[in-house]
Amino acid sequence: MTLPFSSFRLIVMLILFPVVAWLILYFFGKLAGFSMFSASADAFGRTSERVLPIVGIVIYFCAYILFFVFFQNPVQIYEVNKNHVGGLHGYMDHGLQSAIYNPSENRYIKYPQLSPSLPASKFTDTFNIKVLYKASTSEYYNDTAPMSLAAILFEIILGSLMLCILYIILYNIAACYYDEGKALSHRLIASRFHEVTGISPLKALIIVLVLITAISLAGIISVHSIKSHYAGLYTSQQEKLKNLLLHKISPGDTVTGTVIRRFQGYESQTVTTEGSGDRMRSKDSWYTMMHYTVEFRDLVHIPVYLDIAYADGSAEAKELDKLFTDRKAYIPEHTKELDFTVNKDYSISLKKR
Repeated sequence: MTLPFSSFRLIVMLILFPVVAWLILYFFGKLAGFSMFSASADAFGRTSERVLPIVGIVIYFCAYILFFVFFQNPVQIYEVNKNHVGGLHGYMDHGLQSAIYNPSENRYIKYPQLSPSLPASKFTDTFNIKVLYKASTSEYYNDTAPMSLAAILFEIILGSLMLCILYIILYNIAACYYDEGKALSHRLIASRFHEVTGISPLKALIIVLVLITAISLAGIISVHSIKSHYAGLYTSQQEKLKNLLLHKISPGDTVTGTVIRRFQGYESQTVTTEGSGDRMRSKDSWYTMMHYTVEFRDLVHIPVYLDIAYADGSAEAKELDKLFTDRKAYIPEHTKELDFTVNKDYSISLKKR
């Protein structure tokens, strides 16, 4: 029996978690000149210093997952180039599936995807080119969004910040335990780093940055190349469909559609209130949003799908929820044509009766 790749990856991640933690403490102990295992245990034993190792564990956990995912990019780059599909973005179907319109076959094709995206929320955003890829050991397709420039920069910046915080925590734990008659300094740490590794901290930093940059660029270039390939195939059909659609509707028009799916989501809202003195207090409150996929069949020669969202419990949500048997249902019990108003930004809203 072959072990699924996702399970194998989880096992590897769990095994490496304590191993990498041990290596970090062992290596930093070499730089500090004593056992960081003893220093950490000593910090845990002191109430005033216990917060340092606890925060260190949390930061290490987050940084470990972030970099574990990032350094799988070479494998993902290979998978993206080996097995990919593309088309025009359609809708999210029940059962973890993305429905993508393939102009070459003139139909929507469903692909199993662990994190499918909702349809566009505006008519102006419909039919965007979408690319999915699948690992040879997985039955699900993945989105290429995590390999975009913005996502990679976020990972690098956040990961670097976490490593800096982790270094500061380890340094403070070591400084509290240091007993060689003089204060531990960053200069001393840098000097011992050169002695242990044979290279300066600056050169090591440059090597790491070059490696991260090379991996990032390889992923960005691969995804861009594949997207350009599908753009060359489908841009003319995409523009034709959008032009036909936008010539058919205008803000203020009434369009008839059918709700075919319902999904539950969560959104946050920041509420700012006056505090004591001149200070303002901000608080994030979470609320449930109900997303409905609306199908329009009479606008162009293929169905057009839009997402419309209402806060759970609102009058509009209650009206649309009448189509479903219960709270857990994704598919409506019966189909019914409803009237929607095209808003100024080309989104839609349920027309009041």
